[in-house]
Amino acid sequence: MLVMKSLANRAKRVYSEYGLIITISRFFLYLIKTIPAIGDYIKRRLLPLPIAVEYAIKNNVPVTKCLFIALKGYTPDTYYFLDLGETDREKYIQKIGHVNGNASRVLRDKIATQDILQDVSENLPEIYGTVHYGMYFSRDGKTSSIKEAAEAYSDVIIKPVSMYHGEDVFKISFDENTGLYVINGEEIHNFEKWSKSLQWEDYIVTEYIEQHEYSDKIFSESVNTIRILSIINPKTGQANIVRAAHRFGTSDSAPTDNLNDGGIAAPVDVKAGVVKSPVVLEKGKRKRLDVHPQTGAQVSGIEIPLWDETKSLVAEAAELYPNARVIGWDIVVTDEKPIILEANGTPGTKTLQLEEGLLKEPIVRDLLDQA
Repeated sequence: MLVMKSLANRAKRVYSEYGLIITISRFFLYLIKTIPAIGDYIKRRLLPLPIAVEYAIKNNVPVTKCLFIALKGYTPDTYYFLDLGETDREKYIQKIGHVNGNASRVLRDKIATQDILQDVSENLPEIYGTVHYGMYFSRDGKTSSIKEAAEAYSDVIIKPVSMYHGEDVFKISFDENTGLYVINGEEIHNFEKWSKSLQWEDYIVTEYIEQHEYSDKIFSESVNTIRILSIINPKTGQANIVRAAHRFGTSDSAPTDNLNDGGIAAPVDVKAGVVKSPVVLEKGKRKRLDVHPQTGAQVSGIEIPLWDETKSLVAEAAELYPNARVIGWDIVVTDEKPIILEANGTPGTKTLQLEEGLLKEPIVRDLLDQA
């Protein structure tokens, strides 16, 4: 009964905001995801359809075209974002992490990843503690709760042990003068009440990384990361830096730069470390900008500091875990050094194909041929 009431309330909210067609679309999406009798193959074929319909209505593009795109195996968002209607689609790929097999599972665990990368520990954020089943376990020997960690370090990040894409990430700041906590930009007067409202299971509490001035000037309310794709060369066993893209947060995505939440991305010249024009979607139309769409700060042409050191760090780290032949690294450059925030064994390909498909890279073709 409670489930039905919850669904009804959710349907009312969607209807009031988006109208009847999207409400129906969301309902079918829910059914496809939850009904056990629907086989996996049918689910894979049906799931994209209501998503395509919703995208078409929200962005004022033809529904029939979006459905055609979905049946071809693309989401409309990716199709328009990469401008696949105007490019050589045969050079683009939708996944690459599958070549890692079970090796990618280890990298889903951020604690296990830190253990693997101990040889580059100076370039990793410190983990102050972990939270399991609501209980805090100290790793720094100083703190005994999330609250204590926030008070001891002023700024901390809390994120799930095994999730990607910036989901459920909290930046907690503590002002010693006022005694107030600011969580993801919102002042919290009762920390205990806020904390009890969440289901704390398998989280880590880590150091907050202060990004370099160049990145902070572009957008200061998120840590703006560089996604770098490394591939272990199947012929030499050495790590190659193949592609890179710089992501920047917006007021929609803060405190993360997650593209799915409204962040933006710009390709990076791998050799020179120069950021190119960001790509954005406006009502289903791809645009290239020279500046951040909200702050107006220059993006195109910015040179990333410590770029050679960053590439060397990624190559060294990749060779510490050659079981994963493909890794997407999330890097933030500070005033002193590059820091590895995450290593993703199933990296998305969208931001890495902003200008051309990955199959234009010989090492990618060689890798997939051997997979």
